[in-house]
Amino acid sequence: MTAERMNRNLFFFVGVCLVAPLFSQSNTNSNLTKEETYPVRIILEARPDAKFYQVEWLENDEINGQADAPPEQSLREKVTRTEIKTDLPVRFKYFRLRSAYRDDLFGPWGQVVEIPRHQKAATKTDKDKNTEEKLTPEAEKKRKTQEVLAQVIDKDGREKWVLRGSSVSADKLESANPLFYDVESLSEKDAPENTNGRKKYEGPVQFLRPGQYKMNLYNTDDMTKPEPLRTLIFWVYTDVPRTYVKFFAPFLHGKGGFTVGGKTKIALIPQIGGAAIDKIEYRIYADGEKPGTWQKYIDEIEVNSFAKGKYGFYNFEYQATNVAGALEPAQLRRMLIDAHAPVVENLPADGGKTLLNITDENFPIVVRIYQGGKLIEDKYFKMWSARDSLRLPTGQGLEIRVIDLLGNETIIRK
Repeated sequence: MTAERMNRNLFFFVGVCLVAPLFSQSNTNSNLTKEETYPVRIILEARPDAKFYQVEWLENDEINGQADAPPEQSLREKVTRTEIKTDLPVRFKYFRLRSAYRDDLFGPWGQVVEIPRHQKAATKTDKDKNTEEKLTPEAEKKRKTQEVLAQVIDKDGREKWVLRGSSVSADKLESANPLFYDVESLSEKDAPENTNGRKKYEGPVQFLRPGQYKMNLYNTDDMTKPEPLRTLIFWVYTDVPRTYVKFFAPFLHGKGGFTVGGKTKIALIPQIGGAAIDKIEYRIYADGEKPGTWQKYIDEIEVNSFAKGKYGFYNFEYQATNVAGALEPAQLRRMLIDAHAPVVENLPADGGKTLLNITDENFPIVVRIYQGGKLIEDKYFKMWSARDSLRLPTGQGLEIRVIDLLGNETIIRK
């Protein structure tokens, strides 16, 4: 077993909190839907020059450098976000990652990384259930404090461990009592966290300065016995995450503020740099209403999904949590929503024909007329006066789309 593989196994046996098999979604490859799967979640460290990523799931780690993996033992997927969530066939145990600058231009493959997975618990008998010890709230809290490391794949495809919180707890090593440790900063030679020798472990060890650290755990303070029980190498981040909100057109500046339409999409974009983002949450509520519960941000939010046909001011709150556990103070963006579709009236005309009259607040307006699914007229109205009207062509199978400047749309079928 290589030293790299041994390091990976050491982390697993310490019982760290892996940012891995937690969530699930349907596999995009229909040929694999009948295979036994397990849920995987992997956090990627954002790379500013990458348009997207390509991940390759592998059955083994015997891939040398940039060599191609055997197609029958691998599966490639396109990843457009910094989070991978999937139900992965159990035969895939490793993966590697590369950045993509466009559809046909890729960076080099990163190293092959083992996918950590939770073991399925053995089926308990009734006797086991009756005798199973239930954790007290204090014991449960203690257990959670022991899960202190999160796995991240950095921008070059390498495995990376991040301290979640501000201290490392080694209480799970109950067989080693007393327990000793030493700390060495790999980022700063003279960092105050350096122990310059072994210390007796008496509680969680604090790490309050950013940087990379190496922590060894021993069952003796005898310096002639250098072999540690465990070695942890991890990063500490103290920065607070920051999120930017972006509105995708159509929207308007003016009318006393910022106005968005029903088809406007809202995106939350984390700042690149610092600890990778674990999750972004948001909540949207109208002026005068109480804020609801936080929802996890998955993808762009269309205004029509929460305010279709509405008009008024809305508040958009959002916050991010990074893998180090730091929470962004809640940010607020106030916006005026005008999701009213244009009002279209039928007016009688001579000869049994039909005229349309259009009322709306957001001109110019575009009117597109389709017949049999084919666009036959495309009209533009900078303004609409009381004398204006739109005469419809004759025939069946007409579809009229009236679209205002904010993208709000009224559809009429005849």
